[in-house]
Amino acid sequence: MFQGPSASMGRPENTGNYSMFQADDITVFVEKRILDEYLEDGKITFHLDQFGKFDLIICGS
Repeated sequence: MFQGPSASMGRPENTGNYSMFQADDITVFVEKRILDEYLEDGKITFHLDQFGKFDLIICGS
């Protein structure tokens, strides 16, 4: 079983608690608390229900 943050699709109602990343035509919002807890070597792996696991690699971190 995957042990890490989960994700949902859609823009959060309150974007103030999120960091926004742009990847081509996809915008990804990650809660700042999740970045603090799970970001390791500029990479975070998360699970998106019905789509699987994805790695978000943050350049310059």
